[in-house]
Amino acid sequence: MAALKDPDQDVRYAVVAALRKIKDPRAFEPLMAALNDPKGEAEKVRAAAVLALGELNYPRASKPLMAALNDSEGEVRAAVVQTLRKNGKIKDLSLQLLIKHIDDPWVNKEIIPAVANFGSSAVEPLIATLRPEFSFSENAITALVRVGRLGVGLMVAALKDPNKNVRRSVVEALGKIYDPRAVEPLIAALKDSDSEVRILAAEALGNILKFTEYKNTLTSKPDDSSTPPVLAALRNTNPLIRLGAADALGYLANPDAQSVDAVVAALKDADWRVQVIAAWALGHSDPGKAALASQQPMVPSLQSIAADYKSWLRKARPGSADLLIRALNVYGNKDMAQDYYNFGSGSLLLNLDLIAAASRWTKVHGYMVTPVYGFR
Repeated sequence: MAALKDPDQDVRYAVVAALRKIKDPRAFEPLMAALNDPKGEAEKVRAAAVLALGELNYPRASKPLMAALNDSEGEVRAAVVQTLRKNGKIKDLSLQLLIKHIDDPWVNKEIIPAVANFGSSAVEPLIATLRPEFSFSENAITALVRVGRLGVGLMVAALKDPNKNVRRSVVEALGKIYDPRAVEPLIAALKDSDSEVRILAAEALGNILKFTEYKNTLTSKPDDSSTPPVLAALRNTNPLIRLGAADALGYLANPDAQSVDAVVAALKDADWRVQVIAAWALGHSDPGKAALASQQPMVPSLQSIAADYKSWLRKARPGSADLLIRALNVYGNKDMAQDYYNFGSGSLLLNLDLIAAASRWTKVHGYMVTPVYGFR
């Protein structure tokens, strides 16, 4: 055991690794001491000590092992989670500690389901992590989705949160839970003051319509004979709600005749933006009706906006931001996202919508934007 104090960390590591194989109870105290092996490059010694203590599985080691989850080195934190999982003790970690590490790349694969196991109790603490400006935690969103229907009520309530980052993330989560209870709250979110929330709400509605029982989702009740809420939204007095409703219907793979007719009617909407999205939705969900969209010669297509996005950014046509962001989401690439970010950062009036859209697109697709001036 004296070798555990050897100045050579490789020697100390070899001793701890050997003790892990032997599983001798007499090694317990020396291994506990090894949890505090000097910081820095000795992380492999501490990680080995964690794994060795896991083999012994003594209750007295539980708290020190949990404390080691705060180690500065990822290798140690990964060993802690591996050990706790093996011994069935991840469930003993506090929700606060788990959420603290939800974006830790060394442990998040184990942390996310552990957080979700807390059910609706995890929703508000997860939402709290989303409040900082420009925050975007895909892991927190994933955990909200794992909580699922148990947390839908709290997530719907969060659609009215004053923090736009919270609203964005909650909308995205609701779109992956596929709970029809979220349909009407998401329709209301189509007129949110934040363009990202509006666009994500349309996508969320589209996902719910696509992946749940179609008729039961479009109507408030399966036997309700009134106009389905999403179709009724196409006649709302607010053009942003009509825009989002048309967008959502574009996600349907096999729309029924009532839905197709509603989108066709939207091709003549008083707002040119609704016409653009209705044309995209029609061609995307029902290619057989796509020819009708081409009969609107004065209205640009979403694809043409994407192809000529630089001109559209320069023109800054009123109301075009929602269409530009949708064009990025549907037809975007790395250079396009970079240009959106540059333009949003470099314009005289800082365009936070473009910056947020570009940042989210690059993170979702595994890229990084580098602030520079001008187009690529």
